[in-house]
Order: sequence, then structure tokens, then C-alpha cells
Amino acid sequence: MSINPEAVTLAKRFEPILLLHADERYFPIDPKFYLERCALWRSAPGSDKKADWGEAPRTVFPRRPQIAKGKIAGLKDEASGGTVWIGEPSNLVIREAEQDRPPSEDRFMELDGWEPSVPSPNEVTATSNNRHPSLSDPERYATALQGAKPWYYVEYFNNQQLLREFGQRTPNGLDLFRVITNARLSAPKLLVFHFFYALHEEPLRGCEEAGEGQTFATFAGEWTSVAVLLNSANEPLYIGLTSRNVGDPTSVPTEEHRLGMIVRPWKDVERIGEHPKIYVSRGTHGNYLTTGLHDAQPFTPGDIDISQGTCAQIEALDDVIAGGEAETIEGESGSPGIIVLKILGSMVVLPATPWLIGEDMWGTFATEIPAIEPNRKPRDETGGPLFGLILKPDGVFVPEQASAQRTVAWPTAMPAEGVRPRYDFVVDRETQAWWPPLGANPGYVGRWGPRVTNDPKRRRSGMRCPTFSLMFLQALATI
Repeated sequence: MSINPEAVTLAKRFEPILLLHADERYFPIDPKFYLERCALWRSAPGSDKKADWGEAPRTVFPRRPQIAKGKIAGLKDEASGGTVWIGEPSNLVIREAEQDRPPSEDRFMELDGWEPSVPSPNEVTATSNNRHPSLSDPERYATALQGAKPWYYVEYFNNQQLLREFGQRTPNGLDLFRVITNARLSAPKLLVFHFFYALHEEPLRGCEEAGEGQTFATFAGEWTSVAVLLNSANEPLYIGLTSRNVGDPTSVPTEEHRLGMIVRPWKDVERIGEHPKIYVSRGTHGNYLTTGLHDAQPFTPGDIDISQGTCAQIEALDDVIAGGEAETIEGESGSPGIIVLKILGSMVVLPATPWLIGEDMWGTFATEIPAIEPNRKPRDETGGPLFGLILKPDGVFVPEQASAQRTVAWPTAMPAEGVRPRYDFVVDRETQAWWPPLGANPGYVGRWGPRVTNDPKRRRSGMRCPTFSLMFLQALATI
């Protein structure tokens, strides 16, 4: 292990206080504990077609995972008795986003299967639907993750590490070298807290009872983050907070855009000592500095995705008529183009009017989709004055705990040497291969929840773990 002691000291100094909504059903857990209880699946190519999943030959069902459930080892020296280390090359995939094409293969973890659960929630058969990850009962996740504790992982970058990893990068034309060497930031350092949730629950606000409005963008395996920028004297300057992206997640085809990050000055932070109070939104786990409702933001080009206003009635036109397929052909100079329906061997061409470019059509084909109304603009709701779980540093009193269902001190601590299985709380990319690649260290770039069928905008398949340090520097460069 190569844990920097300064990372431990600073993590405990700025350990955040998470205040979860009274109706929140999940809390952040250890991703290593989670992956040890998952199956690992291969998708070749990466797609939402279940015939591409698993190790069996194409079209042969049932499909089988690459590594059976409960057989993944998080650390190389813990792989024994039939378990397989997550860092084995066959479990990783080559990142090809830099070549403007999706990976030729993908990997995804599966903890509790799919819904509808026909014939079984953990099977991929010729008759299974596999349209959603398991949704119905948080007790199923509690059973699958029995013994899980609230957890976070922190990653620390000193100034030289920031320069080495990000100083040559210019994402979207932003010069990160100028940010890292900015004299006003005084040789900045970065602390990145990672939080992992078993399920992200995202209905369409105002459309919960329409079609699949309740499960519009719900997926298994969600990552969020809080980051703190420090100067050379370890004084906090800025805080970074992630929340869901309500723009079109496919507008940049080679990247995942489930989340975005905003950066705020440290003076805006409500805190106890140096511990920031973070209000977490119900279901979507957005991180905010205040209570109440928060308008969700698009973090991709353009405004709020038009699908947010359709009550999930159209997503792929092959849902409209059984046996049909649909293809959208973009027009020139911004014109809407056409949609080609292939139905029973025939083709029907329709103008790509706004009401056709949306999500899941469950009603009549000729019914116009309602436009976004003010009460349907996506919002995140944090708790207050009542809360569910409050996660806090040990020994710190939080006034809100008087109106919380329960309060738990973060149990994270450095384990003793030789303890197996080992559960750290500081990121060590040399040994912890489940993090995405950074620098010379390879890593897992697959999804942390199952792929699902009919997911054209990649909202319901499992999420990939972002490089939050890069997200923070990009957000800081824009303020």
C-alpha cells in the first residue's frame, strides 16, 4: 500500500456532514464491499441488446456472466478460492473515447438483477425483459449488501500531482495548467470525496404516474462527489458538488454525462468547524449547500433535454408497434430531419417533429406529447427541517440530529496491516484497480450496475465512475 499520511489527516479534518432526506432509501457504501457481492458481465459490443451480453455464444440463452456473483476480489492478494481479481486484464476494457468511437467491449456489474423479474431477476433468457435494474424493494438491496456500512473514499492530490496528471490537459479548450499554477490559488491541492450508492432513483417530476415516468432515469450503481480545493497552507478555497445532468446525456457521444459538478467559494459553505454540511437530494443524491428544492441543471450543450417534458411517453419508436424499429436521420443546418419506422418489412417515413423526439410512447400513436410545464421542470429535493440519516465525523455535534431519524458517525478508519478482506477509505490506484485509469495506472472503466434493454439515451444502464478530480478542475476553470 502507498497511502499518503497527509491524505488521511486532511480527509478527517474536512470530512463532510451528509444530511439525507427523510424519505431517502439508500446511503453511500463501500464500493469494494459492493463489487465483492456482484457478478461481472461482458458486453461485446457494448450495447443494450441482451444477445451481446455474457459469455455464451450469440443467440444462445440463458446468458452467463464473466465472473459469477460473489467471485470478484477487490485486491490482487485477496484473489483465492475461485475468486478473480477485478484488475485482471480480461476484466478491464480499453478506453477508446479518445478515438471518437465507443468501446468495442464493455463490462458491467450486477448485484440484484433486473425487472421485470421474468423468469428470474438474475437471469438473461430469451423471454426475460431486462428493461430495468431491480427497483421494487430496497430490502432486496439490504439483503444483498448485508453488513454494509456508510462509507466514502477520499483521494488527495498535492500540487505536483495535479500538474503531473492534469497540467497538459485542455478539455473543451480549457487550459488546466493555468488553473493549477494560478498565483491566487497558491499552489493548490485537491481533496476528492467519493460516494457510492447502490441505486439512483430518478422519476420525472409531475409525471410519476404516467407510463414509465416513475423509472425514467433510475439505474443501479451511482457515484457522486464532494471536492475541496486547498492552498499551500491547507486553507480551503473552493468546494465542488455533483448533481444529476438533466441535459441530453448523449449530446457528446463518446462520454458519459450522468452528472455535472459546480464549484462554489468556501465562504458559501455552512459548516461545523471545518466540516461542510452537505444536503443530499432524495433519490438522485445531488449534493447541495442549502435545504429545499433546487432546479436541476443541464451540464451538456443546450437546455433541458426535451424528453424531460414528455412524461416518458416516447423513448424508442419501436415501442409503438410490436416488431417495429425506428431510426432518426438528422436534417441539415439544424432542421429536424425524419424518422424512419420499419414495421413488418415496410418503411414509414415521418417528420421528426418535437413530439416524436422524446421518450417511451405508451399511449396512442397519434397523441401529442404535453410540453414542459413549470411544475415539470426537473428539481432535486433535499431534506429539512426533518431528515433521515445524518452521517457526520465522530465526536461532532450536528444541531439537525435532533430532527433526524438517526445519526451515524463515519466508521471509516485505516485497517490494521494484514487484515483481510481489507476496507480502506483512501484511494490507492496502484492496488485498487476498480478506479478508472489515471496516469500510468490501468483501471476499471465498466459500469457499476447492469446494462438494460432499450436504453437509447443511456439513462438506465449502470453508471461509470467519473474522474471527479478532472471534473472539478474543469468547473473551476469556468468561474
